[in-house]
Amino acid sequence: IPQAIRALYQGHKFFSPGVADKIVDNDLDKLTARELSVINLLSQGLATEAIAKNLGVSEKRVRNVLVIICDKLAVDKAEGVSPRVTAINKARELGLIPRE
Repeated sequence: IPQAIRALYQGHKFFSPGVADKIVDNDLDKLTARELSVINLLSQGLATEAIAKNLGVSEKRVRNVLVIICDKLAVDKAEGVSPRVTAINKARELGLIPRE
């Protein structure tokens, strides 16, 4: 309880480990093969245009998939880092894509 109070006092969110695990597990289960392909190609340094050509889809579709990935990985745009970089880092932390 003290940890939760401190987190809330500092303006953070707090979830018990059990709840946090369920939230993360549910989001990871929802990542599609296409989303994993896009984040993997992005982590290899490919630009939106190259990812689109590689997957045989439009650039707009790749941008839409990136927005969905950021939502599912709870990427905060206010972190001061590019949402794409943050999504790559988070996907690596979660074991969704290989580390460099």
